Amino acid sequence: MVSGALGGGAYGMRVSRPGYDVLAEPFGSAGISFDTRVSVIGTVVAAGLIQCGGGPLSFPAMNYVPIAKILRWDGTYLYDHHAIYAAFHRWLPAIALMTNSSIEVVAFTNPWVVTTNYFNPNGTYFLYYVFAVG
Repeated sequence: MVSGALGGGAYGMRVSRPGYDVLAEPFGSAGISFDTRVSVIGTVVAAGLIQCGGGPLSFPAMNYVPIAKILRWDGTYLYDHHAIYAAFHRWLPAIALMTNSSIEVVAFTNPWVVTTNYFNPNGTYFLYYVFAVG
């Protein structure tokens, strides 16, 4: 980790992954886990509809695991569920499992509740966005 001068006149904080030199890795390297010079999430490299529990969808391989956002889509509206909203409306949340070249939306399981009283998102469609950093 370095905090201060990053070289090239830039100042900030940078953290490398184990085994990587924080100052030697180029900007955008997969060997860097945090860099304050990244001012925006970046470019959308993939987007579309994905079905929860329907298996992974591929996108062009990147040299790191990208950031993604998913929103439930009911055919008319997009829903951005949060924990308190999910509990109040008996919604089992879904998450995106990411690799460097695929996204898969899966539902949490809740073994301590009667699932028939809860909305199970399996089979539900989600709008997804995959972002390139930088």
